[in-house]
Amino acid sequence: MLFQQSIESAQIAAEAARNTAILALIGTGITAIFSLITAYFNNQASRRNQLKLQNLKDSSDKELERLKGIIQTEQAEQNARRDYLYEARKRLYNECEPILFRLSETSENALYRIYSLARTARNGDLEGDKNWLSNNKYYMASTLYNLLAPCAVFRLLQERLTLVDLEVDNQIKDQYLLAKWIYISFTDDFSLAQTEPTLPYSPFERNWQEKRILNPAQFWRQGIPVGRLDAAIDGLLMTVGANSVSRLITYGEFEKVLDSDLAGNGTKYGIFVDVFDQFHPQKRPVLWRILIVQALLHHELIRTFRSARSSTRPIELIAKIPEEEFQELCWSLVESPETKYKVDDPFPFATKYFQKHLPILFDSLRQPINDKKMESDPMVKIPDKV
Repeated sequence: MLFQQSIESAQIAAEAARNTAILALIGTGITAIFSLITAYFNNQASRRNQLKLQNLKDSSDKELERLKGIIQTEQAEQNARRDYLYEARKRLYNECEPILFRLSETSENALYRIYSLARTARNGDLEGDKNWLSNNKYYMASTLYNLLAPCAVFRLLQERLTLVDLEVDNQIKDQYLLAKWIYISFTDDFSLAQTEPTLPYSPFERNWQEKRILNPAQFWRQGIPVGRLDAAIDGLLMTVGANSVSRLITYGEFEKVLDSDLAGNGTKYGIFVDVFDQFHPQKRPVLWRILIVQALLHHELIRTFRSARSSTRPIELIAKIPEEEFQELCWSLVESPETKYKVDDPFPFATKYFQKHLPILFDSLRQPINDKKMESDPMVKIPDKV
């Protein structure tokens, strides 16, 4: 009996051991399976991550190549632009520097002739029978030549320049535009008469021939039609050389041209002689306004040559010149302890006129300039002419 019980106990113990072994084996198997599953999924995740990284690298490489292409294209465009500007400026300077030098000279001569007209009026030499612009052939001829010469040089610039040329050098562009408005001002008598304060001006009224003798300020024509101005400028230019290059004629040559024209029908210069005949600032206020505007434009043009800078000053500064030169434009002496000269201040009308017309030409003049910058850019005084 006891033996039988021992056998049963041994069998139970063996069965328990076998079950324990089976459970251990199952646990080990399950652990192995889980390890395999985990390794599988880890491997799949790694492959996905590697694929993502490879795709990201490929995208980055493509973007890098695209950016390199853009940079290379921009660099090539910049190099081409630089080369173009260099060649354009070289051609511009080769073509225009001699003409710009003549423009500077003729502009200065014109400015001093306007000063001379004011001085001659102060001295009483533009009055009555002794008026230099009626009985002094040289003074009339030299006045016409000095005032028209800058317009003729402007024509030479027109023949050499294009819109593209004007965009590669702002200083030359502004000099060209200032010269252009000097040319235009000869024809702008009605606009200047209507600029505040307005002046009565009716040169085409019925019986103007008789009326202008009694009231020249209102009825004497004081501007030049554009067609007549162009004809007069043509007479100041001469074609020379095998290449048919145009040049400004000398004053001596102009005297012969003027005499020949006036001896005929005066188609080129007859109207100029008529406009300036017996001129006096008080009797021809519209013409004097034209000359004031030209003086201010000449002064600004000369400033751009002297300072080697473009015309970036406000209109209010262009319409002013230094006090000592302002007095050069005063045409009437008065007995006064406060002031030596008497003149209607030309600057208010000139400022309004420039505000109306110059912004059309000068984009830079629309830009505000602070007071400190204006103070650092003083008005250039034109030295006394010998």
